[in-house]
Amino acid sequence: MFKRMVLLVSLAVFLNSFTGCTAMKIIKSADLVKPTFEYVDHSLGDPTSQMVPIHLNFIAHNPNNIGLKNVFVSYELYSEGKPFLKGSDIPVFLVPNGDTDLVVTAEINYKDLFRAVGPLAKRILRGAKTVPVEAKVRVHGAPIVYNETEEGRLFSFSLSTTRVVDVPIPREKIREARGKVKKKLRNFKKYF
Repeated sequence: MFKRMVLLVSLAVFLNSFTGCTAMKIIKSADLVKPTFEYVDHSLGDPTSQMVPIHLNFIAHNPNNIGLKNVFVSYELYSEGKPFLKGSDIPVFLVPNGDTDLVVTAEINYKDLFRAVGPLAKRILRGAKTVPVEAKVRVHGAPIVYNETEEGRLFSFSLSTTRVVDVPIPREKIREARGKVKKKLRNFKKYF
């Protein structure tokens, strides 16, 4: 997802290289290095009768002396053709030479989740090592690049892609959870 954004900014650099715009001047003045993104943690939002929001927290480290703003990401994830997680118009911005806290809000619709869990459970019970997850992602906006003294706007864009990613099944965590459930059930039986 973020690789596409970097590719898009590179494309913008190429397309605008024949103009004298401020954005081009800012980009040309920088020796660009790929930013890194690190997952920090997550928290649950206030659930409704139909869905629960999850806030996924990331830190983006931008080693470049230029920043990026006014770019947005929307996505939907599918398992076995059934949607189970989505997010819309999530702002992506990078401060120059520093770290940016990014919050990716995901919505889990209970009905969709239960449809996806059945096939997932079957895969786990059959001993699969991975689960294919289809990601439909759209990156869009009118990017603004900036540094300490100026900013420039690039052209508006919208880029959509679909990709299937094999997500590893965390077998060890499943075993640990199963052991905890068994222990609680044994303790629960003591009361009867």
